[in-house]
Amino acid sequence: MKKHWYLWLIGAFTLVIVALAGTLAFWPKPSAKYKKYVYADHEEHINYAYGAQQRHKMDFYLPLANNSVGLILFIHGGGWTAGDKEVYRSSLAEWCQRGYAAMAVNYRYADQTTITNNQIMDDITLALVSAKKLAQEKGVALTKMLLTGGSAGGHLSLMYAYSKGDVSPVTPGCVVSFCGPTDLADLNFYDKTNPLYDALCKMVSAVAGYEVNAETVEEAMPFLTQASPVHYADASRVVPTVICHGQQDNIVPYSNATELYALLQAIGVRTDLVSFPNSGHGLDQDSDKMQQANNLMLEYAETYLV
Repeated sequence: MKKHWYLWLIGAFTLVIVALAGTLAFWPKPSAKYKKYVYADHEEHINYAYGAQQRHKMDFYLPLANNSVGLILFIHGGGWTAGDKEVYRSSLAEWCQRGYAAMAVNYRYADQTTITNNQIMDDITLALVSAKKLAQEKGVALTKMLLTGGSAGGHLSLMYAYSKGDVSPVTPGCVVSFCGPTDLADLNFYDKTNPLYDALCKMVSAVAGYEVNAETVEEAMPFLTQASPVHYADASRVVPTVICHGQQDNIVPYSNATELYALLQAIGVRTDLVSFPNSGHGLDQDSDKMQQANNLMLEYAETYLV
């Protein structure tokens, strides 16, 4: 189990670095051809088109042994402006073998003008509509879901679980965030001494829908708040949450993790904070903490997807 988590976290981190370096044009584009594989115990839908846009593609693995299953939803990272669902392909197979439906979704990249956090939330809802329909066609009901992702995928997982539970086609049961931003209004994002300052401002501006930097952050607060999971963290909305974060992270401030953790504790929602003391954004320097995160994710799935 440890191996596949390293693979997808390294993949998610690499995609973030690609976005930060501005080299997305050179990133190989995966095949978008739809493929369906039918086996005795499960089905695999690869690059299934859940909507009309080019980025509206998802991978969906559906076990067939039971008439109701929980769903594991993976949302990729890449600074909201890059990345692809393919980094989770091996994870989908492993969770399907455990008896869970598993899904990874592409979404339209944020661009500050038309595609922002709200539109990405709509993409996730549309993908879940398709997943639920595919399952129903096989007589399988999707009970509840665990949302997870790294970096921007962690942010989107938290945002969707906290703010879209009332409209989601599949009810959020819990969420596991790996180094995901929780509070875009955190002033630690806008530290000019950080060599990644310009790239971070550009990415946050894209998802918030407003040009943000150290000089404009105060006037941008309404936009930043609207796109921040902590804004939705009240007892009527949130679900049990695992927060995994590197204490040496210079992309998403560690203060984002501790702020959300303290808030969830204060309102009495179960939360576990897994701090990686030696790791940055890649979470690659604390293997014992990664194992702890893996174990918690499995425990949350077994507890909250019933």
